[in-house]
Amino acid sequence: MASSSSSAVSPSPTLEKHDVFISFRGEDTRRNFVSYLYDTLCRKKIKTYIDNDLNRGENISQALLQAIEESTVWVIIFSENYASSGWCLDELVKIVECVKVNRFVIPVFYNIDPSHVRHQTGSYGEAFALHKNKDKVEKWKVALTRTANLSGWDSQKYKNDVELIDAIVGDILKKLCNLHPSDSSFSSGLVGIEKQIAEIELLMSIESSNILMIGIWGMGGIGKTTIAGAIYNKLSIKYEGCCFLENVREELEKRGAKNLRNQFLSKLLGGEKVNIDTPHVESTSVIKRLQKMKVLVVLDDVSDLTQLEVFIGKHRWFGIGSRIVATTRDKQAISRRVDEIYEVKERKFDEARQIFCACAFQGNELPVDYMVVCDRVLDYANGVPLALKVLGSFLYGKSKKEWESALKKLKKTPNVDIQKVLRLSYDSLDHEEKDIFLDIAHHFKGFSINNLKDILDDFGYSADIGIRTLLDKCLINILCDDIISMHDLLAEMGLDVVRQECLNEPERRSRLQNSEETCHLLNNNKGTGAIEVIWLAEGFPTVQLRPDTFASMHKLRILRLANQYGYGPGGGHPSVGLKSLPNELR
Repeated sequence: MASSSSSAVSPSPTLEKHDVFISFRGEDTRRNFVSYLYDTLCRKKIKTYIDNDLNRGENISQALLQAIEESTVWVIIFSENYASSGWCLDELVKIVECVKVNRFVIPVFYNIDPSHVRHQTGSYGEAFALHKNKDKVEKWKVALTRTANLSGWDSQKYKNDVELIDAIVGDILKKLCNLHPSDSSFSSGLVGIEKQIAEIELLMSIESSNILMIGIWGMGGIGKTTIAGAIYNKLSIKYEGCCFLENVREELEKRGAKNLRNQFLSKLLGGEKVNIDTPHVESTSVIKRLQKMKVLVVLDDVSDLTQLEVFIGKHRWFGIGSRIVATTRDKQAISRRVDEIYEVKERKFDEARQIFCACAFQGNELPVDYMVVCDRVLDYANGVPLALKVLGSFLYGKSKKEWESALKKLKKTPNVDIQKVLRLSYDSLDHEEKDIFLDIAHHFKGFSINNLKDILDDFGYSADIGIRTLLDKCLINILCDDIISMHDLLAEMGLDVVRQECLNEPERRSRLQNSEETCHLLNNNKGTGAIEVIWLAEGFPTVQLRPDTFASMHKLRILRLANQYGYGPGGGHPSVGLKSLPNELR
């Protein structure tokens, strides 16, 4: 880069129609440099405008003027004959007129001495000697001097055009990301993940020539896709082919493996049409070409090992130095194929507050009178970015009283958008694993792992493999002292699963715990054969058990009535006075 400063920037919410406008002299650069630059920008999903009209008139068209006005970054390719075109110079004047905050001019000196542009000497001086319109000439000179004094790129300092284009595109990406971080589908919630991104980059060993695959693992809504997207945006410039494939599990179900794989391979090859019908993909010419390319691949939301096989084969599809990143909720889905696995953690409290306030107050400061209720929302979300953003957006513009009401409602009815994402992991469990998850969510949080395994084994469950599955799917954690833990939002999801079994008749649910409904049910002898668990901890009113209270609860396998009739300090066994207890009860 040249040493002089670039055009000014400061925060602005303005969004333009085009990311980049390229101004160039067609006869010098259209069929080589500009064509390669344009293709590279398009592969990076940067919306780029170039004028393909080869039959230009004397005056610049209205459509071109509008395209200039609607662009964020203007790349000016100063070449040998640029100054001989009045059209190019009119474009340049218009660009200079549009320069303001949050827009950038990037001059590129392509096979031309920057001083010739800056001072209108050499071929530029010769061109200006031929221009007749003095008024325009003065404007053109001012525009040339002003843009040539900006920080730019000199082709003579690079070995070849590929290196120069990589540098220019990297500069553009950096400017766009800094300018509109919230525009990217990956960037929302980037607060607090810089350290995690750096740790993953370390695992990726970018400079190594090995082909490596990295897994990003964590519970639903924790930010795996956001982190993978940020890494992709940052590193994609270093690779010859790139593809970020979102929602792999869902897209495979919708479109099928063949169609999605063809789209994937097409993206890696820069948009070239690919149609492979044979199951023996390795033998095709497409794969042989990819084996010579250094690529970056992100497969988002992988739920099964076979899904990896669809897109990456046996690691043999890509060239040396390639990197594959897979995000997943299920560690077992990737563990046999990846070289490293990174677990994404919840955001810290201060980071969570930043994410939440960005949505709830649209970037404005947190009002003092909202601080207490805001902290209650943060406690509820417990560091999960999805919950922070969903709740922040929902509460935006609402009064403090409405916030209080919303929190009260959340205790009874969890947010649907949050639950929908979290429940995907639960729905992937088999019947026994679901039972174990629901038991932990309702009453076994805080138990030691060994104690829990003994209890589950007594129920006839395969405790070891069941707990391992829940751990691999990030549905539970084991703390450092071997205590079972579960994120509050996941526990709430478990409670809601049981609540949905029968909304209006709790006696028809499988599990009852710590509620006035449970006390009412026991006091009124309303038990049914659906009930498997009754769990009342300390602090609830004493219930009056009748001799036949449990007679109809033939599935009851867990009964805990702490400090209730016949149980607690000075009390006897809960079976005292009862006619019978279910055979399943242990």
